[in-house]
Amino acid sequence: MTKEDDDLAYDLQRRYALACKEISWDDPGYKKWAENRFADGYEVYLVWWNDTKPHDVAYHLLKDERPPVGDMRRRVIHCKSQDTAKTLGQILLAPDPFGS
Repeated sequence: MTKEDDDLAYDLQRRYALACKEISWDDPGYKKWAENRFADGYEVYLVWWNDTKPHDVAYHLLKDERPPVGDMRRRVIHCKSQDTAKTLGQILLAPDPFGS
């Protein structure tokens, strides 16, 4: 693992813990919260607990857009498991059928 990967894993673990305090994934408003995080971030990760990984989290980069200079806006959406991360990722990346 490179230092950059280790730094990223540490940052995502910290953000995962903060997101867990902000809203629980079984909260009725979780999906809307996740949609807002996805829309607001330039770099969005789905992160779930995995005690076999460095810093005890596994992650998937869901969105990576080039931000204006100096405005990174990294967002973490915490997930219950890898399976829920896959499902949520499909939902967030699906085209809006109503075009709104």
